Amino acid sequence: MNSNEAYQKKGKGITDFLTWKVLFPIILIIYLIFSPISASILSVIISLLICIPQFKTKIRWKRLLVIFLLLHFSLTSIYSISPYLQVKDFKLFHWNWKETNGTIENQYVKWEEITRRKGPKAIANIQYSFLYNNQIKKMTEFEAIKIVYPWYFRKTEEKKEKIKNELSQNIENYKKNKAYKIFFNPKNDESKLFITTEKILVSNSSSYSLLMSCVQVFVGIALLLAVLWLGFNTIPKLLEKSNR
Repeated sequence: MNSNEAYQKKGKGITDFLTWKVLFPIILIIYLIFSPISASILSVIISLLICIPQFKTKIRWKRLLVIFLLLHFSLTSIYSISPYLQVKDFKLFHWNWKETNGTIENQYVKWEEITRRKGPKAIANIQYSFLYNNQIKKMTEFEAIKIVYPWYFRKTEEKKEKIKNELSQNIENYKKNKAYKIFFNPKNDESKLFITTEKILVSNSSSYSLLMSCVQVFVGIALLLAVLWLGFNTIPKLLEKSNR
């Protein structure tokens, strides 16, 4: 092995170490911290069931991690569009919390412009109250519900007001139908409000908005390529016919 090959091998070893043993675990840990616990557990179980038969003499960690991430992203995407599943997941992993009757006092709906990480959206901070130890507890659930739009979304002030009013009306309907649930932790003053328990609510999902943005971008690129292909293949033929 010459010095150049040795240098390349050493460089590849350093790159693999930084990628798979430093950067990847850090990203994975941060990702899991902000993910539903049930999605993480299911992803581990399913990915192990898929990969274990392939582990004859050596565990293929890279393959396992890739399958785990694909499963986890799919499950969290499903979770993000289902308030019903979010409530079930919360109850499962907060078994000591109690469900209680309460009242929605007020809601503050605002428009949040596009940022580096998130698309534009209308969000609602909701004030609610419930009885605890013979005392009325008043709490606020920040970003209790939202309407998310793709990152390229640009609308007039009139349109933004219309979307905010739509979100306010949705909240009024949930209040009227008693669709919300309130949980509290008897050990401290923590509480949690779920403003809706609908099976599916795609407008509240950032994952769905991101997916639709990607799909629309890919469709736009495909259409552009199709137009260019047709142009490069059709125009010369038309010119050739016209010159005959």
